[in-house]
Amino acid sequence: SMPVLEPVPALVRKENPPLPDLLAPAAKGDPRTVLLALYQGILRLVQEITAVVLSPYHTLREFSRESAPKLGVFGGYFQEFTLMIERLLYSRHRSTEADATRAGELSQRLMKGVKNEGT
Repeated sequence: SMPVLEPVPALVRKENPPLPDLLAPAAKGDPRTVLLALYQGILRLVQEITAVVLSPYHTLREFSRESAPKLGVFGGYFQEFTLMIERLLYSRHRSTEADATRAGELSQRLMKGVKNEGT
């Protein structure tokens, strides 16, 4: 049977710094911090673009499943990023530099692609 994934209220914040401020320090620091900071920015972007709201009762997987179809070709990137974050939060996996690099790539592709789609 599948493990029960708890919602992540810590990632659901009412007020977040603007994206550039969030991403600037993310380039430095340990991979886990980088992944979480990048994902937080992407979560906000995805919520704005798709109008799907991440409630404290959502798991990240449920949220990505609902919002990915509305992201078109970029939905797969968001789902991949979400799986990385779930692994980070719910397993003993320790994030590596390679994870942080991939998260950066996914984040950039999503930001560029999704913003262009929305215009």
